[in-house]
Amino acid sequence: MPIISNKKSNVAADNNIDEEEALPLFVLDDEELDQDTKDVLDARITPGTRKGYIGSSVAFMLWAFDSENKYGDIFTPSTLEELKAAHQKDKERRTTKGKPNKSRDNIRSKCKELLGAITKGDESTFPIKLENITFCMFSRFLGSLRKVTKGKNSNEGDKVIVRLKLSSYEAYCSALAYLFTECGKEHARIDFDVVYWGQRYQHTASPITPR
Repeated sequence: MPIISNKKSNVAADNNIDEEEALPLFVLDDEELDQDTKDVLDARITPGTRKGYIGSSVAFMLWAFDSENKYGDIFTPSTLEELKAAHQKDKERRTTKGKPNKSRDNIRSKCKELLGAITKGDESTFPIKLENITFCMFSRFLGSLRKVTKGKNSNEGDKVIVRLKLSSYEAYCSALAYLFTECGKEHARIDFDVVYWGQRYQHTASPITPR
């Protein structure tokens, strides 16, 4: 027969800890607290998904940079200077045969570095002026990713524009939304436009007149 103790457990007494004992073992400074918050936010998506979003954002930044005369206003002045410096390094690179190197490793790395340095809510860390991104601009970027091929059943050499697959289209749109979320910015307006267009993104190819 088990022995039952008549002694009542005093939980309140057990939890009555002196103030000195209640102090945390480690006191984190603001920088460490911010990093802990960032780690928690980063955990909401998988590393593979984040890598894909960053890659898509880099492609978008490169496209805008290459059309600086049209879309250079999406970059902060400091970002634009850093990208120009990285681009110059890439232009100076040569292959083993002495030809220009087209890998653009320096500017790609700089884009990744700038995107990785974003701190939510701190606009001084934003490499892009998000308020200057319009649906028209982003749709042109998506359009630039199309491929042009020769029609299979064409004897006249007609060309066919092959658009992005719907899954690829959605991935780039998700990357844009991710960029806004990382910065702590509202992106409902662009979301509405993107979804509206996506619902009509049905055809995968369309013929164009040969040049």
